[in-house]
Amino acid sequence: MTKFILFIAFVLLVTGCAASTKLTARYAPDEVTLALTGRLVIGIGNQVLEQQQLLLAGERIVCVGSVKQCPLPDGVPHIDAGDGTMLPGLIDLHVHLRAHYLDWFLAAGVTSVRDANNAMSQIETLLAIEKRPRLFWTGPLLDGSNTVMRHFGADGVVKPGAEQQHTAWTLDVATAAEAEQAVRWLASQGASFVKLYEQLEPEVYQAAATEARAQGMRIMTDLGMHNTRGLTAAKVDALQAITAGVHTIEHASGYALAYQRLGGDPNRLPFDEALIEQLAQATVRAGVAIVPTLSVSYSFADDVDQIDDLPAARQLKANQEMFSWYQQTAQGRAGHNESSKLSHLLAATVVKRVHQLGGIIGAGSDAPAGVWNLPGGGIHRELELLVRHGLTPIEALETATRTAADILGCQDLGRITEGALADIIIVAGNPVLDIKQSRQLSWVIKNGVIVKAPAFAESPEE
Repeated sequence: MTKFILFIAFVLLVTGCAASTKLTARYAPDEVTLALTGRLVIGIGNQVLEQQQLLLAGERIVCVGSVKQCPLPDGVPHIDAGDGTMLPGLIDLHVHLRAHYLDWFLAAGVTSVRDANNAMSQIETLLAIEKRPRLFWTGPLLDGSNTVMRHFGADGVVKPGAEQQHTAWTLDVATAAEAEQAVRWLASQGASFVKLYEQLEPEVYQAAATEARAQGMRIMTDLGMHNTRGLTAAKVDALQAITAGVHTIEHASGYALAYQRLGGDPNRLPFDEALIEQLAQATVRAGVAIVPTLSVSYSFADDVDQIDDLPAARQLKANQEMFSWYQQTAQGRAGHNESSKLSHLLAATVVKRVHQLGGIIGAGSDAPAGVWNLPGGGIHRELELLVRHGLTPIEALETATRTAADILGCQDLGRITEGALADIIIVAGNPVLDIKQSRQLSWVIKNGVIVKAPAFAESPEE
């Protein structure tokens, strides 16, 4: 019990979020630090309210209502959204972080991120940076001995308990005992999630998932796709992962392999509707969320060069070499592009049906993977693609706010309600009518503090 209490305290210290669904706020007028007025998307259901006023006290929202219900105390700084819209800060559920572009996310209105694979030494570096989004992380992923991660440097792949474990980005687990050891170590480090990768043997995969749940950790998984190793080297398919008890399936991975094992040909269009239905039904019944990262498969599959309207495009122009490998891959390998198109179409098809059935879709970009998949900007492209494939604009916004927060286990993120964390963005126009207007950022507030970044309009004096 003591260990659990200490772990929860650590999570609250680092992430600042709470799992409670019953949030209340009491305030005195002299505690209010900032007020905002305008159109409001709460982040719950389809609620869009006009002429609302928000009062913040430090890092929390303490009043949400009309001007009469939430009167402005004397002398409190005030932001009027005008014709713009106030939204919860965005959450990107799948990123790969490095320090030199960490602040790009804030510049794009992304106030929380889930890092999908990193060495613990790198995580410590990121956490030490003051100006950054709220960070959830997996630490090093778990994979089999034949992991593709060795191609990025053999010294980054080690056995659990190895001396280099702290600087490794992959833990090589070949047995159930090694999987359990790896998960327990990640739990001791405060990891938010465990990431299970594509070449784990089924029994090892199950052992890792079982131990993660025993440790109170959530499980994300990448099982491979057409354009990676999803049909050639992956061991576990999406249905097996669902049975094992994962919480989120990244990139809609593992569905191509499951489709193939059910008798379908994932390389042939059109896809078999009955098989898609079987996969979607299994996903929804289990309450497993899909984080499809359509933006990355789309970027490899199509000619993507129009990025000027994306937040953080300005930062990219000074750092284009960062994206040169992805650009060359997409332009130089036609076969890769064709397999990416199939990956994208299958992911979009599964997502559309899961959504129609009332399933859970979370927004993630996989940035900076993909062609011009900008850190921060990528989530705005993801929202556009989700709308293109069946979600309404407000439903797409929910995948990056309330639903994303629920996936993280944080009931005080991703919504604008009394007691919630004061992560708020203001955009010009109304993204409920046109999802691309989410890109027109004018203000970003994290933990009740106005973030000043080069991509923003001038902030008021603090």
